[in-house]
Amino acid sequence: MAGTHRVYWLNPGDSISAGDRKLTAVRPPLFDNPTTIGVYDDKSEAFFSADCFGAIIPSPAQSTDDIAEGDLAQGMAGWASLDNPWVHLVKLSEFSQALDRIRQIAPKMIFSAHLPLATGKTEQFLELLATVPSSTPSIAPNQTALEQIMAQMKDESKPHENPAEV
Repeated sequence: MAGTHRVYWLNPGDSISAGDRKLTAVRPPLFDNPTTIGVYDDKSEAFFSADCFGAIIPSPAQSTDDIAEGDLAQGMAGWASLDNPWVHLVKLSEFSQALDRIRQIAPKMIFSAHLPLATGKTEQFLELLATVPSSTPSIAPNQTALEQIMAQMKDESKPHENPAEV
């Protein structure tokens, strides 16, 4: 079929050679779609984790090293719970096995679709995610919260008078 040379389907555990590296499909411990697959690059030792290891953080950052540890932990736990509400229904032993699969590949870097680059934080992230199934489920913001956020954004976009000029 025309065009299939540009598409290669991988299931968890499958690999493909890409020049000087091997890319392996890995099911992330957390995912919001049953077809989500992460990719581990054996040369750079990087794990491209899709939505897994995401976080809601207070401001943009270039690296997870630029985020206060408490903000990062709270943001990751909140994201994990909101994006994957099913995590509160899993057997802890099975979820632990999913975390161990990442522990076994031991990526040096984690790239998430919802967090800046994380270097050398794999074990810290896995320990944090291990607490999520038994935590209180997060509740998504409601309409009132949306209106408050929008009002705050509108207020912040208004030019403020400089007290020295008044």
